[in-house]
Amino acid sequence: MNINEMSGQEWMDADEEPGGDSNKPFVAWAKAILIAALLLAVMAGQAMAQGRNFSYTCMNIRLNGTILTADCRTKGGTYNYGATINLDVIIGNRNGNLEFENNSFSKTCTDISVTTMPHAALWATCRTYQGGLHRSILNLDNFIGNYDGWMRYGY
Repeated sequence: MNINEMSGQEWMDADEEPGGDSNKPFVAWAKAILIAALLLAVMAGQAMAQGRNFSYTCMNIRLNGTILTADCRTKGGTYNYGATINLDVIIGNRNGNLEFENNSFSKTCTDISVTTMPHAALWATCRTYQGGLHRSILNLDNFIGNYDGWMRYGY
């Protein structure tokens, strides 16, 4: 039979090894692609759920009292100028140390500032339980993310 006269099935059968499965390489490749896609989707979902690293996509990060303000990039590539988040609602002071999932750190902390190198960090001098003062730092990138141009606490 001439190669030009072969049907599609005959063409595929001609390429098979005797007793072999010609689809094995394709199936293995498809499974690998599917597994890689699922892993990427899970990792993207975790990153979004953890809400991290806002400072990687926000610029002009500044602090006015306890209000953190920044210009944050949106999914479309434009910027939301003046996105804000009130840190006093999500950060507290526990025995002189700043911590997330607490609130009202500004009631017992002074000298509050923010730095952006190497990551966004909140600095403050906070009162301890014994009445002393402790200089504390908190990495804001661990819990604040940029969600389409808005800073949000990791949820």
